[in-house]
This record gives sequence, C-alpha cells and structure tokens, in this order.
Amino acid sequence: MGEAKYTMRIEFDSEDEATRRLPEIEKLFEDLNDLYDDWQRIRNQFREDPQERMNVLIEKYSDLFDKIKLPRKAAMPFLNELSGNIAMGSEFTVNSEDNVLVVVAPEVWHCSSWDGHCRAMEKHYGARHATWKKEY
Repeated sequence: MGEAKYTMRIEFDSEDEATRRLPEIEKLFEDLNDLYDDWQRIRNQFREDPQERMNVLIEKYSDLFDKIKLPRKAAMPFLNELSGNIAMGSEFTVNSEDNVLVVVAPEVWHCSSWDGHCRAMEKHYGARHATWKKEY
C-alpha cells in the first residue's frame, strides 16, 4: 500500500487563536486515528449488514462525520467510502509557528484527501485558511 507524508497548514488570525485551537485540533486528529482503527476492525465483518457497521461508526464518531462531511451511506461491503477520507497513519504532530498550526503525518495512504479536514478547520475551528499537500 503506497504511503506519503501529508502536511496541513492551518492559518489563524492571531498567534493567540492558533495556540488556543491547538489542543482541539490535536484531539480531532487523535479521533480520526481512533475512527480509522475502528473502521479497520469492523470493515471485514461480513456477518453484519454494511450499513449497520457504518451506523456503529457514525454513532460513535458523529462529530467527525459532521465536521469533515464523511459519507454516511455504506454502498460497499468493505465500507471503502471512508478509505480516502480518514486515513491518518498512526503518528502525527501538530506544531505552532506564529499564527499557523502545522500538522504532519508521515505515513498516510497516498490516495487520501484532506480537503474535508481543511474545510473543517475553516468552518468549525475558526481558521482563516487551511491547505494540505503530500510528498512521496
């Protein structure tokens, strides 16, 4: 499975705002890791209906589903609808540089998109602007 280093820059209006938001953003990425782990555990449990398995994740992580706009309909048996939206890798860091927070995740599935993550930063965390890139 190909992996890449993902970096997100989250710009705030002030250094104080970035500092205040840092714990919340760390928590968001920790929750994404937990969601990813739970998804990996249940995605191959074919005895249960795919939508029932998806509903378990939605109930436990409803805040993430809402903020990142994750798909809620299970159209595939493996719940692959989530694959490119929640892949994080097991390690990440969030660092503060003046009014910018920088999230670095060194081993993320290379087909992942962090577009929803960036939108969440702007809409739910008060960021002025958020962008991401990947490096192979």
